[in-house]
Amino acid sequence: MHLYSEVEKNILNPAVRVGDESNIYPFWQDQRGRTFKIPGGYITVVHPGEQNYYSGPDFRNCVLRHSGGRIFQGDVEIHSTMQDWHAHQHSHCDEYRNLILHVIVRGIPDPIRVNEVSSVPTILLHLPHRSSADPCVGIIHTIEPDDLSACVKTMARIRWDRVREGLSGPLDQTLFCFFKLISIRGNKANVQTLSGLFIRLHENQTALVTLLRIMDKKCRSLPWRTGKRRPASHPVNRIPFVSLVAFMYLTDLREFLTLDMPKMEDLRVQLRQLGYPVPGKIFMTEMMGNIILPLFEVLTGKDYFHQWATLKVQPYAGVRQRLAEWKWAPEPLLFEQQQGILQIDKDACQGRYCALCPVALIAGTAGIDEKPMTPYKKRPIPN
Repeated sequence: MHLYSEVEKNILNPAVRVGDESNIYPFWQDQRGRTFKIPGGYITVVHPGEQNYYSGPDFRNCVLRHSGGRIFQGDVEIHSTMQDWHAHQHSHCDEYRNLILHVIVRGIPDPIRVNEVSSVPTILLHLPHRSSADPCVGIIHTIEPDDLSACVKTMARIRWDRVREGLSGPLDQTLFCFFKLISIRGNKANVQTLSGLFIRLHENQTALVTLLRIMDKKCRSLPWRTGKRRPASHPVNRIPFVSLVAFMYLTDLREFLTLDMPKMEDLRVQLRQLGYPVPGKIFMTEMMGNIILPLFEVLTGKDYFHQWATLKVQPYAGVRQRLAEWKWAPEPLLFEQQQGILQIDKDACQGRYCALCPVALIAGTAGIDEKPMTPYKKRPIPN
């Protein structure tokens, strides 16, 4: 996974410039069953692998079958051109020791070397031609701002309903939702471990002081994949706060239902005084929006959507990119707007299903001749 920033000609659409090779990922994910020529034979993509959201190769656990009959399992790195491999100095990086395939979308493919020992084949991935400009670029000029805002709000309501549904299940499912806030990408097993430990400690009626100490110690002992996350976002800095709020939810529901941002700040101060690391205020807003307010509505039946929608937030990187493409700059950015954009990104943008994008459809720029690709679904890796 690249941790650099570059601006190059967009291989998906020559009319648009982008700075993120992740635009290529959906096309690679759609290559299951495709065959490519390499020196000495052919390879067939049995499984394209799972996208890596942290440092290292772009895809992990790819499975390839060589025309000679051998099966290879390892990592895949994706670039625009051969030059990028050398420019990014991956050849001497130990994270790429399990690389089995290099993918480019322009130029002549040549084998690459990893640690000056392994020779890894490169294939040329031909991308579908897009005859028109990306419908998202400058969409604010083809759609009324109020219509764009209404579309985002509609998608935000969908996201709100899904979050509430996730918090309406069994207790262990609800508590898992608490703890997955600390880190989920690439760390699901660790989150499950901590969630399970918390439940056992609660069932054993462990005192809060002891529970916090045990949760903090266990979190520090786990191997976390943090990639390019800031140090302040490390799970170690979040687990005491999440554990405290979850403990309040289970033991003092009346007090839990009075939580607001000032009271959460008081809890943060108390934890710091006890010597525990604490998260930043941005994380508290995320917890208020993703757990506390939706759970309030589940528990009381009262409407908390307006409070949820009007929380002020700092935009995620993906949201900033989408706002820049749309040339839309709401000020301040509200939780509802961010969540609506995230839902659109999940449903349409990540797979470049522009024909299904509600914003593009309202603007009339999706193109009726454009067929959406078959959504990529993760499948278990073959034995």
